[in-house]
Amino acid sequence: MNASVANAVQAPVVTPPPPVETTPVAKPVLNEDQKKALSDKDTKFSQKQDALKKARANQIVPKRGKTQPPPFSKGGNTYDPLNAKL
Repeated sequence: MNASVANAVQAPVVTPPPPVETTPVAKPVLNEDQKKALSDKDTKFSQKQDALKKARANQIVPKRGKTQPPPFSKGGNTYDPLNAKL
């Protein structure tokens, strides 16, 4: 009786599925004309970026000073109830 109870409690053995084989992805192959065109494009891009950096370095940046008066002031008409001196 004890042996049948022990067998009923055990879980069935499940084997894992076999691993899925994947084919390697082929890398794109570039010919010499394509490589030369890409390198030319890279050099043009880097030259353009260098020119932009130089232009930004030579650009005059205005100082950010106070452009508006402060929102609260001690002035105002003493007889105006909304804008009186405090």
